[in-house]
Amino acid sequence: MTVNILNGLREEHKLWPWEEKARQELNENPDATDGLLLDLKEKIKEYSIEMKNFRPRTDDEFLMAFLRSRKFDLQKTFNGYCKFHKIRLCNPQKIFPVGRGPKHYSRVYTNPIGTIADRRNPLDGTTVFIWSFRNFDASKDEYEDVFNASYQVITELILDPSIQTYGFRFVFDLTGLNYWIVAALLSRFYLNKAILMAQGSSPMRFKGFHVINGPARATRMVFQAFRPLLPKKMLERVHFHDSCEQLHAFVSPSILPDTLGGETGPWSGLRLKEAMDQLNDKIVQQTYFGFISL
Repeated sequence: MTVNILNGLREEHKLWPWEEKARQELNENPDATDGLLLDLKEKIKEYSIEMKNFRPRTDDEFLMAFLRSRKFDLQKTFNGYCKFHKIRLCNPQKIFPVGRGPKHYSRVYTNPIGTIADRRNPLDGTTVFIWSFRNFDASKDEYEDVFNASYQVITELILDPSIQTYGFRFVFDLTGLNYWIVAALLSRFYLNKAILMAQGSSPMRFKGFHVINGPARATRMVFQAFRPLLPKKMLERVHFHDSCEQLHAFVSPSILPDTLGGETGPWSGLRLKEAMDQLNDKIVQQTYFGFISL
């Protein structure tokens, strides 16, 4: 029986102890945590009274993810929490739609278009997410589905304190990207807005964005469209790689598929699909938090 890929990543906390790292880098103080959680819940309660149709999610694991991502600054945490939940308002029928869980986005995993490495990055303990256009079929696949499916995986993973503390690296394999895909993507203004809001409010640590195999013209179009909107810190973490060897300086080939010069064999998202399918009912219920109608 194969190990659930998400559980396998969580169990690696033994290899990547996080408590001291969180204290040093994120200002985590276990003695102050309970008080901060109570204060945050009170602010969220007041916000939910003011905001129409807002149903807050306030379990401790979820709120701790926001506190860590804002280095336990209460006001910044609250602002990030509110902004994160406004992402859906970009287009509630398309972005984080209510009632849709991982089973609705099966093609994203089975093609695959997006998946995660089976193990954490031996170089720095990050969790590595991989996207590729090589299997993207514009006649069957929706850009929004890729975004939503990825969000559901990441939201599940950031509940683990070790995974969240060490952060994420994102690998974008642009094989198959062309002008028409780029034009269609950029024309979805609500999706672009949602993507930008997510990078500014999501409770995760972005450790690096790695772009490889990109057609020069199409890659330039995408980057020029988003560059003015990204903060300097984020831009400094965007890396364009001319070869797999350059990518391997940041992400070990031992956890990458053969399409990226790695050692894990053919790229597959079946293990991630199996793990997410097991969480389908739970995640569907979670979609009923946030702004649930207009």
